[in-house]
Amino acid sequence: MKRREPVDPGLQNSSSSPPNPSLPGGVFESDSRPGIILHQLLGSGSTSTTFIGTLGDGAKVVAKIAHYETRAQVLKEGWFYQNPLKSLCGSALPSYFGVFEGEGRVALLTAYVGAPIESFDLLSDNARQHILNHVTSLHRLGISHNDLEPRNILAGPNGRYTIIDLGCATIHTCSERCYEMAEMRKLLGVRH
Repeated sequence: MKRREPVDPGLQNSSSSPPNPSLPGGVFESDSRPGIILHQLLGSGSTSTTFIGTLGDGAKVVAKIAHYETRAQVLKEGWFYQNPLKSLCGSALPSYFGVFEGEGRVALLTAYVGAPIESFDLLSDNARQHILNHVTSLHRLGISHNDLEPRNILAGPNGRYTIIDLGCATIHTCSERCYEMAEMRKLLGVRH
């Protein structure tokens, strides 16, 4: 697969896209190292089918493969990871490897960081605050997630929580009455 530059969602002008980080494991045409092996279906939705895979170096990744008619949506999601939210990759968001295209398919690759939480109700106070801090970080960078359900918040090792799936994300300017922030405070039972 060849690396593909993500697509600006058209909501603001952006400077030229920075290069995607190098992806170990032979994803580029000229690279002869072993590539990605997809070995477990995670799920399928309206825009994509998602798999867990392993890179040639053994690192676990998630490959979100767009359905043909929704390729533009997955490219837009890549734009959010690569541009306004780049500083959150590896902390509030999973590490982002890029968007790749080959054989008529588009795939967004991120690090595998854990499993979805079951419910907001089952979280400790510390976990609730951790998640709210991540949502606040998205909003400070001018992005609203718009799909903050338990399936899009992953629990990883050592009590780390990560937000995934920017497929519904939009550029956003927070007001004092920001709906998403108010709703998350309510769902998490956290005031600030």
